[in-house]
Amino acid sequence: MKIENYIEKLRVLKNDEGVPTTADNLVFLTHSKNKEYLERDILYSILDKQPKRAKAYWFVHFHVTQKPFGGNYSVESFGTDFIYRITIRLGYKEDQRLNVFMTQIFNDLLQSGELPLQVATHTIYSEEQKKNLKKLGPVNIGSVKYVMIRKALIPESDLTNLDKFAVSSKYKIRAYAGSPER
Repeated sequence: MKIENYIEKLRVLKNDEGVPTTADNLVFLTHSKNKEYLERDILYSILDKQPKRAKAYWFVHFHVTQKPFGGNYSVESFGTDFIYRITIRLGYKEDQRLNVFMTQIFNDLLQSGELPLQVATHTIYSEEQKKNLKKLGPVNIGSVKYVMIRKALIPESDLTNLDKFAVSSKYKIRAYAGSPER
């Protein structure tokens, strides 16, 4: 689904104080290589399946390159300060540690002014300490929640026996291979 078509709906949800905030930053992994599109499941999860309010929505795609090392990223914000489509390009031997990359991206966007400062309301720091943190640079990011969407097949599906075997084999391989994080 084209992200541009959902910007206004995400803006309305972001500003709807009647919906509890899920996190300041919601990060979704996307398989879509095209930066203008997202999987339907992601938008459905945010808007329809228990709406998820956030200050910023992040859609991250990892692109593994043919080179063993090196990496960079690009950001598309669709003219907003709350929707970010990130493409992280990494060499195939590089560690794909999403939280490390996101911390760097958060800080880079805060420094450039593309991401509004997210000052925590409830914190162990005093007002004076919070001012000092701001002087040191953009180290203060609000809460971050990583969301992984996994598809499952319901048993009542109208599949042929060959299709059922193929799908069940896929899930057995996935279970044997380990968790998505691994």
